[in-house]
This record gives sequence, structure tokens and C-alpha cells, in this order.
Amino acid sequence: MSKAILAPISLRIRAFFIDIFIIAIPLLYTTTYLILGSKQKFMQDYKAIFLIWLLYGLITSIFYAKCAQTPGYRAYNLYLLDNKTKSKLSFIRCFIRYFLFILINSTFILAFIPFFRKDRKNLYDIFTNSIVAKKLD
Repeated sequence: MSKAILAPISLRIRAFFIDIFIIAIPLLYTTTYLILGSKQKFMQDYKAIFLIWLLYGLITSIFYAKCAQTPGYRAYNLYLLDNKTKSKLSFIRCFIRYFLFILINSTFILAFIPFFRKDRKNLYDIFTNSIVAKKLD
């Protein structure tokens, strides 16, 4: 990567929403209407809900490990990299990062940590020693 800066929070949030629409929504729709048959069945099937979000985490982890970008990250020239070596993360580190993302953001208060840190890093990026960088053109 030539020149890069730490990605702004606003771009990371926008990239996340793109990923939700491109990856998660098709999984949710397929499971709800084609596999289970109705919204009511889906809402009562906690295993299906868990499996959807597990599959979403696996898919995004594969994207990050393979090319350091998900479709949302690609839209904004963002890359998930190792903080020290500036190289791609392994699949395991990406999946651990996703798991920590779920845990940290489910507490709600910890989700706002980046807004109070000087480097704007999330706790899951700190724990996995990763960084979201924006490539400068």
C-alpha cells in the first residue's frame, strides 16, 4: 500500500452499512422466506438467527483475510491491516475481531469508545492489534 491514513469513523460506519446490505440482508431474506417460510418462524428460531450472524462473520472474515477488504471497505478504499506490519490479518484474527465486535457493541456504552480516543480505534481493533486504513489516491 502506498500512502494511507487511519480511516475516519464515518467511513467505517458507512462501509459497515454497505456490508450489511450486500452480505447480511440476502442471508436474512433467504433464511426467512425461502428456508423457514415466514417472518414469524424466523423470529422464533434463535438457532437460525445465530447461524445467520455466524455465517455473516465467517464471510466478512474471509473477505478481510483474503484481500483486507469487504465490499463496503472497497467502496471507500478502506483496508483492515495489522497495526505493526501493515499486512493482511489471518482468518482467525479476523474472526476473533468479529466476535469481539459483537461483544463490545452489545454493551452499547463500549461502542462509543472510539469517539473519545485520540486515535479513534475501536476496542476490538486494539485487542486484535489491527487498524482500518484509508488508502490515499
